[in-house]
Amino acid sequence: MTMQHMRPLRITAYSSGVITAAAVSAPSFPSALVSMTPLTSPLSPAPGSPPSSHPPSNTSSSADNDVILVYSRLEAAFRTHIPDPLPGVNAVEYLEQLASRKRKASVLVIGGDQCTGKSTLTARLARTLCGEDSDDKGHATSDYRSRIFSAGQLFRQEAARRGISSAELSRRALSDPSIDVGLEYRMCCILLSGEVHSGMDSTSPMNHDGQMTSSSSPASSPPLVLEGRQPGVMAHYCANRFNRGPSFSLRLTCSIREQALRFIERQGGREMMTLAEKELPLKLSSLRAASDRLESGLAKRYPQLIPLCQLFRDNDARDDDDRRRYVELYGQHPLLDYRNPALYHALIDTTLNQPNDTFNQAMEALNKTEEGEKLIEETERRRLALSHSNKP
Repeated sequence: MTMQHMRPLRITAYSSGVITAAAVSAPSFPSALVSMTPLTSPLSPAPGSPPSSHPPSNTSSSADNDVILVYSRLEAAFRTHIPDPLPGVNAVEYLEQLASRKRKASVLVIGGDQCTGKSTLTARLARTLCGEDSDDKGHATSDYRSRIFSAGQLFRQEAARRGISSAELSRRALSDPSIDVGLEYRMCCILLSGEVHSGMDSTSPMNHDGQMTSSSSPASSPPLVLEGRQPGVMAHYCANRFNRGPSFSLRLTCSIREQALRFIERQGGREMMTLAEKELPLKLSSLRAASDRLESGLAKRYPQLIPLCQLFRDNDARDDDDRRRYVELYGQHPLLDYRNPALYHALIDTTLNQPNDTFNQAMEALNKTEEGEKLIEETERRRLALSHSNKP
């Protein structure tokens, strides 16, 4: 198993707009994976992968074996629940084929829980990296939305394809592991190929002759931005299993209280959010605790808050279900916990941030990576090209 080559990077954690003490030291993935012995087991590097920038170790530590076991479980799920993407080629072999080909575009990963600012930042980054003005004002001059892959959106698309609601698909996922595994496998395909493919049942960006389809985007295409909770885990797997991780990965966090207030503002408007702000304590253990506090106090005077409290409980229950299913599928391990900061290049606490603050901090962190510098240079060229093309 080899490591993706990256310039040494000291990861910075941003807390509410203020740069705090560094959270993790370089290299950007856990040290247990840096000097792992190249394997000839199912976790060996994909054919054609570039050599690792780290020397192989002569011994295999217990930590190494632990990592191998974790990813073996992941791959066993892929083999079990994903139909062969090509005749005679199983799901893991297909990922190896993707990794042996040149990626069509760079991939950025934005992770975090609900209401931490993922979707807002993802859209802003995608639009900026397509060469548009970073203030995100005015009519879009590029098809930046096609550069966004949202795990939640894919889940909703699959529900629509089956003619059922997202809630019903979540319920079915409790007994049908192929739903979750299919989503995570799609993430791996995107991370390795640099392409977005529609439909959970069409993972292949190659035709049945094993060649890239003509719909592949050119190598100079703007990056894809992969957003959700689990992409950070799949990105780490791809980086260490196939030596092909994301160009940049970022996790957003914020306080439970701020999550609750943002949710209320989104669902009930600013007036409801202002009322809730006076009611909720600074520290909360969960969205369920926020719901209980509002329902025991504010909701008695403002009955319109009651449906929001139920949504809190539903969301909290769905998160618990998601985590339980994940543990049942793959086991419990820090490398499978999307909240593990060691899976990301950088962390940003958005609790006191405005969207501009988060965007500026993300661009600053991106610029500290070797690939990020190149992406920003390419962005400037795209911006100039767009400005020339829009001149009368």
